Amino acid sequence: MTRQGAGSTGDDGRPLRLRVPATSANLGCAFDTAAIALRLHLELTATRRSRPGLELKYIGPQQERVKVGAENLLLRALLAAADRFGADPPAMALEVRSDIPIGVGLGSSAAAIVAGVELGARLAPETPLLADKLNLAAELDGHPDNVAAATLGGFVVVSGAGEAGGPRTAKAHLDDDLRFVVAIPSQGMATAKSRLALPATYPREDVVHNLQRVALLVASAFSGEFSFQPEFFDDRLHQPQRAREIPGVAECLRIRHPELLGVCLSGSGSAVLAVTRGSPDIASQLLREAFDRRGVRASTLSLGGDNAGAVWPTGE
Repeated sequence: MTRQGAGSTGDDGRPLRLRVPATSANLGCAFDTAAIALRLHLELTATRRSRPGLELKYIGPQQERVKVGAENLLLRALLAAADRFGADPPAMALEVRSDIPIGVGLGSSAAAIVAGVELGARLAPETPLLADKLNLAAELDGHPDNVAAATLGGFVVVSGAGEAGGPRTAKAHLDDDLRFVVAIPSQGMATAKSRLALPATYPREDVVHNLQRVALLVASAFSGEFSFQPEFFDDRLHQPQRAREIPGVAECLRIRHPELLGVCLSGSGSAVLAVTRGSPDIASQLLREAFDRRGVRASTLSLGGDNAGAVWPTGE
């Protein structure tokens, strides 16, 4: 089902503005099946122009790493969405302002892809279904968890990317008093390398171990209580292998403290995520000390959850 007239938005010359949150996927045991949205954002401003083509300006972390030509993820996603959803080739000047660190497991790529897909869908003559947007974003990103959380916000579980009907999702709203402390070590690891660290097969007992904890994690979230416990995040499928690649990560994952509800890798790393309802200062200190003991410096961020997902803040 679609509604008419979506493509007329912005024809009065006003810029289109979109905000997309950072995300943290996997959450330990929920490998490739769950993610949360965090209050750290990519903001896109798109202005129509008379001359054809796209022009992109990026302002944010590691600007030297962000390509602004045809290979840019946001531009590729925008053109793919315009093509799939029947929009005219866009002629726009785009400005991206982002607070999301690049390449540390906070969904910077997913945010860019979701922004491009959302803008392309917004320019279409008819508004695409959410499932169609998610399916395209998951195709472009390669994984549905980050793009689903960036689109929907909250705590999202997802399955079925690339299958008929697109990804299936379920969302729980994150409690306002949950704090997510992210420690970003100075030593990083490329996503491609982190994938190569994983085995091709797993023992049955390791798979069962994870399934049990995923059930507890998801049940806790969708009960509305978020009564997380550190054991819920314990994983045998990807964290032990990836932790060997960055000194200090294994030590972070072993942290236990009354103030911490759980610790896990953020996405494929290198960042580590701690969940707390208490003082974020305690979580920050514990994570930095774990890295310090291995001679690795780490910076920390204290973030709330984002339940809105990808939104047009001006109401356009």
